[in-house]
Amino acid sequence: MTNSGSWIVQRAAVTVAMAGCLVAVLIGTGLIGTSVDRSAGGALAAMAWGLGWIAVGRFTGDPGSVPTAVAAVAAALLALAAAGFARTRRRPGSGQGPANLAVL
Repeated sequence: MTNSGSWIVQRAAVTVAMAGCLVAVLIGTGLIGTSVDRSAGGALAAMAWGLGWIAVGRFTGDPGSVPTAVAAVAAALLALAAAGFARTRRRPGSGQGPANLAVL
């Protein structure tokens, strides 16, 4: 592989790693919000919607990136699972966990 080819491969690996880190930060933020407030499940559902469209764009559009698309699909599924879990985890008035941050 030539030096320019090596540079392109390294650049692509860094770009994919950065996209993965960004997705991880977004999902982490949503999970933290959900752990504090039951109503944050809507934010996770919105993240899943956006990540789904990122995946569609990376699978079908230009610039195409299969690793980014796969990471977006995985993160969208994780966000939907977390939103569902947040919805069923605490019931209002059940005494399970804080109702809001003001109590803490």
